[in-house]
Amino acid sequence: MAPSTSSATLLVGIHSFNASATSQSTADSGSSNYALPGFVGLVTKNSQTSVATGGSNDGFYGNSTIPVPSPPTAAGDGYARILNSTLTFSFTNNTGGNYELTSFLFDFASQTGGSSASVTYRIDGGPATVVGTGPLPAVAGAAGSLANYNDLFIDLVGLNLNNLSTIMFGITASPNGRVDNVALTGAAFTPIPEPGSLLAVGCLVGSGLLLRTRRRSAAVVAASD
Repeated sequence: MAPSTSSATLLVGIHSFNASATSQSTADSGSSNYALPGFVGLVTKNSQTSVATGGSNDGFYGNSTIPVPSPPTAAGDGYARILNSTLTFSFTNNTGGNYELTSFLFDFASQTGGSSASVTYRIDGGPATVVGTGPLPAVAGAAGSLANYNDLFIDLVGLNLNNLSTIMFGITASPNGRVDNVALTGAAFTPIPEPGSLLAVGCLVGSGLLLRTRRRSAAVVAASD
């Protein structure tokens, strides 16, 4: 089945980080993070730390023009810190429909030039795809104050996230980095039958019309006898 898509929209956006939790969800009580109804986003910090203040201050997810929701303000609501492990984001589709994905967006910063980030992603535990994003320029003030982080994205065009499926992303960085304003975008789609399927449907309809025509002709002949 080939998808028919509309323009991409924000499915899940995570920009507020709880410094005390090892994991957090868009469904957390009092969370300011965003999820389209039916989607759930989960952050697993894997013993990494996060900070409740500071972060990227450009007000957008990655390199997109999708604004970070407000309140709270687009800046100053924290970031996740990667030291020696992997920061994991998982997004689950519980909408009852299927979605074609477009991109994974995030802001990344380091105080040292040449720092890079590596992203892996997989759907429903399938084979992992690895994408490198560096080296990246240093970002002044990235230690905890507000700064304009590097705007990054991973192209997901061609991937579908069907109902009850989960896509998981892992971000690692060397040397340590900061991650903020993480988002998944996509669009709902309705499958379009392939040409072979349309031909089969046409044949069935044609056969039905032919059968009705034959029956009608037989009825006319019988009535004239």
